[in-house]
Amino acid sequence: MVPYRRKGKNDVVIGICYRTPSEKMYAFDIHSEMRKMLHEVADSNFMLMRDFNYRNINWRSNVCESCASVDTKMFLDCVQDLFLTQHVK
Repeated sequence: MVPYRRKGKNDVVIGICYRTPSEKMYAFDIHSEMRKMLHEVADSNFMLMRDFNYRNINWRSNVCESCASVDTKMFLDCVQDLFLTQHVK
């Protein structure tokens, strides 16, 4: 992610993320890297767009379904701990 600066305004970090749902596509712990990245930008004005591909999250009620993976639950916990909001209709 790179910051986009508007003259006379605060910095805004704009990021685009796509996490493939296929674990075979990456060799490192992408789940902890995603949470680490969110913590790094949490104190900034930022907008993160695209698809995290975490299944079994009910974004209307902000809870995981009972069949959700541990990584999915940890991702949602991270989002909630940082007071992040999803804006999708």
